[in-house]
Amino acid sequence: MSYSNYERGKYIRLKMHYFILVDLGKEKINAEQAGDIADLMDGLETAGTTHCQDLAQNEYYIKAVEAWIDAKKIQRERLTRSKSL
Repeated sequence: MSYSNYERGKYIRLKMHYFILVDLGKEKINAEQAGDIADLMDGLETAGTTHCQDLAQNEYYIKAVEAWIDAKKIQRERLTRSKSL
């Protein structure tokens, strides 16, 4: 596995934890729901992909993947701007 795949998996896992903690703090979810989501995260592979249908449809996983995509877009934009200077 390449470093970029590992980086993606780490980013997605950390973002999921972040989103869960934010929602726990805002009391949108309770501790039991957070535990259920954490149990689903066991289906998350090192590269950030999953074969677990429940995890793939989970809102926190979807938001984390979208955050990864947005972060890579920003990184690419910065790279193209720095090369054009």
